[in-house]
Amino acid sequence: MNRNLVTDNDEAHEEWQVSEIVDCRETKRYGLQYKARFTGDWDEWNASPPWQPWTDFKHAIDKILDYHDAYPNKPKPPEFFFRTTNDASGDDHHTAHGTSRV
Repeated sequence: MNRNLVTDNDEAHEEWQVSEIVDCRETKRYGLQYKARFTGDWDEWNASPPWQPWTDFKHAIDKILDYHDAYPNKPKPPEFFFRTTNDASGDDHHTAHGTSRV
């Protein structure tokens, strides 16, 4: 159901497929957060997505960077997203990831 099995730090878990990032904010209490829509049968969730920490989107690098390309006045993405794309490809191109831990 549009989920992928991902392993982070030797811990396997399922992640939902990110359709799009719809908003971004930074708060003193919670830091950088995103709202996202997901592919699949998530109509109720997608109608009013909750704020989630940026760390939930470590496997949705292309979606995060695409969002920030489209909305440059929003808070900047964490350096993690830039290091990951540079490490994986040796340049600044986006990777083909698009999942989020939920």
